[in-house]
Amino acid sequence: MSACWGVCMSAASIACGGASSTSDAAAPANEPALYRGALTDYVPAAGLRWLVTGSPRRLAREPGLVSLRQRWLTEERRRAFAVETGVDLFATERALVAGFDLGTLYMADASGWRARPEVAFARRLAGSERLRQPHPRLWHVTGLVGSEPEALVRVADDLVAVAVEDLTLARVVEMRALGRLERVATAFHGVSLSELPAPLLEPSAFAFYLPGPIDGEWMGASAAGLLGAAHAFGATLEPEGTGVTLHLCVAGSWRANDDEARLRAEWEAFAASTLGRRLALDRPLRPTVVRGSERLLELDSALDAAAFSAGLEGLLVGNLDDLVTGR
Repeated sequence: MSACWGVCMSAASIACGGASSTSDAAAPANEPALYRGALTDYVPAAGLRWLVTGSPRRLAREPGLVSLRQRWLTEERRRAFAVETGVDLFATERALVAGFDLGTLYMADASGWRARPEVAFARRLAGSERLRQPHPRLWHVTGLVGSEPEALVRVADDLVAVAVEDLTLARVVEMRALGRLERVATAFHGVSLSELPAPLLEPSAFAFYLPGPIDGEWMGASAAGLLGAAHAFGATLEPEGTGVTLHLCVAGSWRANDDEARLRAEWEAFAASTLGRRLALDRPLRPTVVRGSERLLELDSALDAAAFSAGLEGLLVGNLDDLVTGR
C-alpha cells in the first residue's frame, strides 16, 4: 500500500505542476540561481560518440525542404509527437541528440513546449515514475518505458532533457543546471571537438559531429582513410532557397596539399556510392571546393535541396513513428 501511495503521490505532484501553461512564476529573490547556457553546455565530453544539433523550426520552414515535409514531416506526425511529448517539434528553435557509449541524450529548448514535458513523460512511464525536485525550478523524473529505463530533467522554462538507457546523462544535466560541474568538460570544450573552428560550433540549421578517435563504424570500407587519422569531424547543412550548402571540417595533423587531394578523392568516391547518389552528393550545383592546412581540411558542396531531401526521406522513413510510439 505504501508503495502504491508513493506512486500516486509522485504522479499527483507531477500533475499539479503540469498546468496547461508552460510558464513558471518568477523565482524568489533568495532562490539559488540555476545555470543558463546553450544546450551543448549540458552535454559532457566524456564518453561522447556522436552529436547532432539543429533548429527543427528552421528546417520545417525552409522552402527547399517542402517535399520532405509533405511526405514525411506531416501534420499528423507533428500532432502525434506533440501529444506524446508535450513538444511541438516544428516550433522548436534548438534541439540536439547525443550518442554515448551506454545511452542517448535528447534535449530541446522551451520554444516548442505546448504542455509541461514532464507530464507527458510521466504518462509514458505507466505508473513506474519517480519524481525528485532538487531545486524549486528543476524537475527530475525517472521510470521505465517497457523494460527500458528513461529519465527526464526540466530546467525551469529553459530546456528539457531525456536520457535513454544511461540515466547518468540526465543526472549530469541536473548537476550542470545546479552549477556543480564547472570543471567537467562539455561537448565543445573537450579535447576533441574543440579542435574544430569556432564558426562550425555555432548554432546552425543542422550539424553533425564526431569526436576522435573515430572508429570503423563511421568509415565503412575506408577504415584507413582520413577519418581514421582525424582528431574530430564536423559537418553542417545550411538551406539556402532551393539549395543546401554542405560544409565539412576534418581536424587533425595534415600535410596540406597531399591530404587536401585525399579529401577530394575520398569525397568523390563517397558521392559516387549508393548512399551518395541517393542523397544527390554526386550532382552538386556548382564545383565542390576543398581547402587544406596543417590542422584542418574543409570541403564545401552546394546541393539541390529537393533531391537531397528526397534521398534523406528514404533513409528516415519510420524513425519518427518509432520515436512517437516509444519503440
